[in-house]
Amino acid sequence: MKTLIVISDKAKGKFHDIQKDSCELEGLCATAGLKTAAVKTVKLKQINSSYYIGRGKAEEIAEEVSKKNIKAVLFREDLSAAQQKNLSDLIGAEVLDRTYLILKIFEQRANSPEGKLQVKLAKAAYEMTRLYGLGASMDQQDGTIGTRGAGERISEYKRRVLKSKFINLKRELEKVKKERAVQREKRRKVPIPQISIVGYTNCGKSTLLSALTENKHKIYADDRLFATLDPLIKRVKMPAGYDMLFSDTVGFVSDLPAFLVEAFKSTLEEIKYSDLLIHLKDLSNPDWEKQSECVNMLLKEIGADNMPILEVFNKIDKAENAVLNLKSNPLYSNHIFISAANGEGLKNLLEEVQKRFLKIWGRNTIRLSHAKSRFIGEIEKYALIEKIKWFDGFAEISLMASPGNIEKIRNLIK
Repeated sequence: MKTLIVISDKAKGKFHDIQKDSCELEGLCATAGLKTAAVKTVKLKQINSSYYIGRGKAEEIAEEVSKKNIKAVLFREDLSAAQQKNLSDLIGAEVLDRTYLILKIFEQRANSPEGKLQVKLAKAAYEMTRLYGLGASMDQQDGTIGTRGAGERISEYKRRVLKSKFINLKRELEKVKKERAVQREKRRKVPIPQISIVGYTNCGKSTLLSALTENKHKIYADDRLFATLDPLIKRVKMPAGYDMLFSDTVGFVSDLPAFLVEAFKSTLEEIKYSDLLIHLKDLSNPDWEKQSECVNMLLKEIGADNMPILEVFNKIDKAENAVLNLKSNPLYSNHIFISAANGEGLKNLLEEVQKRFLKIWGRNTIRLSHAKSRFIGEIEKYALIEKIKWFDGFAEISLMASPGNIEKIRNLIK
């Protein structure tokens, strides 16, 4: 469907980066299956309550829509329900806003029961906010079956139905959240480090996870925004020989409405229970610094901003000049440079992850008499055993474990 993208130069007192917004909105359109016919920038002095951009500018858009046979118009900013209806009536095409389009993409991408529930919850929250903007168009009274007698306004009835739906969805999601907590607790009892790959949408998280597992698992990766919505957890063989769990998470994006973050909080909060975060950055995107800021803000919002984090630049095969500049900059000396697509730098990445875990978990050596060697099986439940050396009368075990599990092992072998 041919779509016209409309971007105002500023909103809510903030000037927009037109080029950045244009690229992102075109990406969203492509992901949703819409074809961008044109991008129109509108200078905005103040927001018009009826048409957002004012009637005169809306009429200009209507003329362009008619000439180019455009079927949909996408606005960068969120529109009220009344603004959307007025614009659609005047322009003669379907009118969408960015939040609605993101919700539609989430709806297409959700595969797991939890993912689908979270999308339904977000949609219910979105619809509730829009009912407040319909005003007089829904202020007639109705006395049909299901309403609270003749006299309940349609808007009041719909608001009541939506609120009930929202509450029920939250209850369902709370059950799923408890199940997830049980599964997480089971995983944490197994002494396998857990790493979450976080980053702005389309930075290459799924491609990286696929490369780290040597493509043994069918992991959907696509050069589109929000290719992954449901988190994936896979075992990765480390250079030292043991396994770690790596998870691919939903991509972050700027200016997400609070209700959308809230709806996906149960998924996002999984990040907090990781031992280490890999913050993946798309170095081929000229706006990677702002994208990184957005990721850091969302990590703070879910309470994961103080976690151990490894900064990683991806797609270096598409940004050779940027790589040379950044590698010579001491500010980025702690960053790892990789290309998940061609495998460059992946060995360095895994070795650095191992080093970080030595600092987080620590390497320990314990000695067991031959009489107590029967405890080795129990120790494996709490630690990653790197090697065992047998001597006359005792065994020396090198292992990695969290401080809490080290204490459990010492109590076990007393």
